[in-house]
Amino acid sequence: MGDGDVISGRKEFDLKRVQAPAYRKHVAQLIYPQIDGFEVTRIDGTRKGYGLAVLMIPPQPKSKRPFLVRGALRAEKVMGSHLLWPVRQADETVLLDIAAVHDRLRLGDQVISGALGPQSR
Repeated sequence: MGDGDVISGRKEFDLKRVQAPAYRKHVAQLIYPQIDGFEVTRIDGTRKGYGLAVLMIPPQPKSKRPFLVRGALRAEKVMGSHLLWPVRQADETVLLDIAAVHDRLRLGDQVISGALGPQSR
């Protein structure tokens, strides 16, 4: 298990740039299934009109997992033809590699088709 994230600094920015509806829209477009309770909070900083933004994702029910991410960043652009399968491991998020994704998809297909009978499970 890791030691968790350590904040070593912060950079305040113009809070007018924090548009909660836009963040919610982007998250809804890029993550499937939809995340319940996603919140965007502004925190005032040391200068008037400047501060930080906190994006909060509360624990999600296991019944909604896995969450899939549509697109991948490449050269500051989201490439929509990509699909990412992030998995939380302790205090880190890792992406399943192609072999693990393939294995899970094949297992699901076998269960759906009935190829895995009760004795095989």
